[in-house]
Amino acid sequence: MQMVEGYLKRFIGENVKIVSIRNKLSLPLYISEGFKFFTAEILGRKVLMTQPHKDDDFTPEQLRKINVILDDVVSEVVIFVFGAMPVYNRQRLMQRRLNFIVLDKVIYIPSLLLDVQPVAKMKPKKFEVLTPLAQLIVLYHLQKQSLDGYTTHSLAEKFNTTYITASRAFRSIKELGLIKEIAEKEKTLLFVYDGRQLWEKSLPAMTSPVVQTVSLDEEIIGEGVYISNINALAEYTMLNDESAQYYAMTEAVYQKNYKQEVSGYGDNRIEIFKYDPTYLANGGIIDPLSLYLELRDNKDDRIQIELEQLIKSFQWLKG
Repeated sequence: MQMVEGYLKRFIGENVKIVSIRNKLSLPLYISEGFKFFTAEILGRKVLMTQPHKDDDFTPEQLRKINVILDDVVSEVVIFVFGAMPVYNRQRLMQRRLNFIVLDKVIYIPSLLLDVQPVAKMKPKKFEVLTPLAQLIVLYHLQKQSLDGYTTHSLAEKFNTTYITASRAFRSIKELGLIKEIAEKEKTLLFVYDGRQLWEKSLPAMTSPVVQTVSLDEEIIGEGVYISNINALAEYTMLNDESAQYYAMTEAVYQKNYKQEVSGYGDNRIEIFKYDPTYLANGGIIDPLSLYLELRDNKDDRIQIELEQLIKSFQWLKG
């Protein structure tokens, strides 16, 4: 299990101590004799690791049934450990939502929001811009609540995403020099800059939150829908509103409620955001900093004057 400890350290940044269990627990003989059992703690959760004596001793469906039995006997998160496994069997385990580790190939533990599938011999990508989640994290820290002290795992929970997505976001923020290196068991946020200075340092690596705009005639109302674009700027500044109505939402909200209504024309416009505007919105309006990022390349002088005033008068959150 030392190799598993090293693998976990390498890809989730946490020191994990795995201890063998001699007591076979109250289990059917074919399970107690077919597996070795270990305990550990990962991301603050106790886990039971079960390793078959041979990697191919059990089919994915047999493992699913064994998982049900183990869940009835222990309170810990159950994780199967393998030295090797064909890709098609890994996919079958994922379809059954079983927690498992294949050494140097996969860490798939949905119970802990972990999904790590490194590609051999690939160098980590260098980030020139913030990932969508990373941009959301910085904007949230600037406007809503300090995220200093948040771990990668707690960021995944807060923003309802996977550990690997949160880990990529953390890395993009770190590679752009926006956070300090902390010698902690797990990656932990601590921003180097604060307020306006953090905004200015982050700005070159930030992009428009809008990935697509579509038009329709139907009224756009409901949960997860926020006033955006020129209409939002009119709410925040002295700029006159316009007849065209812009609304921000996620791809999921669009697909569920509006995709069938899109006509390609009309005064109502849907802007699909790359991150959920709900986290940053003020009432029913997108946040000022996302609005700035959306409109900063607009050529209209009136809009540029109001954007400049918007940032000048903005009340930066104190850390």
